[in-house]
Amino acid sequence: NNEWFIDLYLTDSNWKKIEWVFNNLEYNAFKKNFWDISDDIFSDLKGPLRIAVLTKSPIGSSVSDEAKQATKDAALFLQQEGHQVEELTNYPFDGIEAMQSYYVMNSVETAAMFDDIETSIGRQMTAADMELMTWAIYKSGQSILAKDYSRIISQWDIYSHIMAEFHKKYDLILTPTAAGVAPKHGQFDLSERLKNDLFHMADFGQER
Repeated sequence: NNEWFIDLYLTDSNWKKIEWVFNNLEYNAFKKNFWDISDDIFSDLKGPLRIAVLTKSPIGSSVSDEAKQATKDAALFLQQEGHQVEELTNYPFDGIEAMQSYYVMNSVETAAMFDDIETSIGRQMTAADMELMTWAIYKSGQSILAKDYSRIISQWDIYSHIMAEFHKKYDLILTPTAAGVAPKHGQFDLSERLKNDLFHMADFGQER
């Protein structure tokens, strides 16, 4: 039973069992995607990479000097290794627009996921079942119109096309992994007002 094999792969951390699973799978394509992909990742490069470098945030937020310098150091190392490095000033598309559309998409998917969970457990989900931010995303997704969700999906098709064109010129884009050092515990705690708004997310109408 191949479904049993796949379930074992997803839940068991014992690598010997995982190896046995893949050695017994019937589908070579599945084995290729999940087991032998390292052959593609670690194969020798056919030539120098064309690398685009960006140190600014895609949404215009601040990026620490340390994060910028780490990115530049990595770019310099790659250049010294013989790769072609070019620093860009702008991202291929509007980062704020992409982020906003992502949260619309994520809200709908989250709502659908919890609908399935409710069916499985035989009761409605409550705020006590999840983190407050997740609750807000879940409740928001319940009120988003199908036509708006469809429009967002189409928008992401456009992003995919933009990036496909971008990667005809560049093999990869190098950016800071994070905007700065790890925050201190409690540094970004939510205000009581925001917590209340998130809890009552279902009461907010859609902005037009």
